[in-house]
Amino acid sequence: MRFYHNLTNYFKLLVMAKNDFVPTPRRVTEALLRHESFTGKIHEPCCGDGAISKVLIESGYNVSSSDLFDYGFGEVGVDMFTGIERHDNIITNPPFSQQQKVKKHLLDITDRKLSLLWYAKNIGNELETPSGKWLKNIYIFRKPIEWVGANIGYKFAWYVWDKSHNGKKCEILFIDF
Repeated sequence: MRFYHNLTNYFKLLVMAKNDFVPTPRRVTEALLRHESFTGKIHEPCCGDGAISKVLIESGYNVSSSDLFDYGFGEVGVDMFTGIERHDNIITNPPFSQQQKVKKHLLDITDRKLSLLWYAKNIGNELETPSGKWLKNIYIFRKPIEWVGANIGYKFAWYVWDKSHNGKKCEILFIDF
């Protein structure tokens, strides 16, 4: 029985890696919420197993969740790149291989705040892009994130774009879990 359980978990991890899905540890989302508040509804377009959405819901936010693939949570089969529905706020841990494409599209359909969990090494590029005018805060984790089922050696940060922040300076803060 134990062999079957380990084999099942192994195949689940293979499917997750193939689809560029890595679940976000609970404390990563909790850290964002200690520093940012959101007004209005929040959408999670890469919800995976619901890791981020569940923390947001437990914190009292009104949340909608979707994903292209079925990981057991949210509306399934929704391609975030074809969606044009507008959202007050979007919070997500996007596929690492498509970060720039994700950012551009999600900024187009966000009315208030967009928060993306990204590599910290992207900071310089993000400050220089046209969308940098809305980049309000970057919260860099002091310690590496311990991902479940993945060994990612980079530092990560929450990048927060605020559409009401037009042209003001971006604050960069180091935070803990």
